Amino acid sequence: MPEVVKLKRAGRRSGGTGFRLRRWFYRNRPAIAVIVAFGVMVLIGLVFVSLSVSSLSSGSGGETEATYSAPQ
Repeated sequence: MPEVVKLKRAGRRSGGTGFRLRRWFYRNRPAIAVIVAFGVMVLIGLVFVSLSVSSLSSGSGGETEATYSAPQ
């Protein structure tokens, strides 16, 4: 009985840039998910800090040490 031989494809694989990008994304889904989650949390943190700093600076009452004069 003759032996079946599978020939290797000559040349490069078919598929353009879109195919390669989708394949890379599929292979790296867990790492990409962690990076995206980290980025979202950083943005949420920056918004929170920005809002808290602006609320602290606007609610100070306008009195500072430089304008306060102690009674004598």
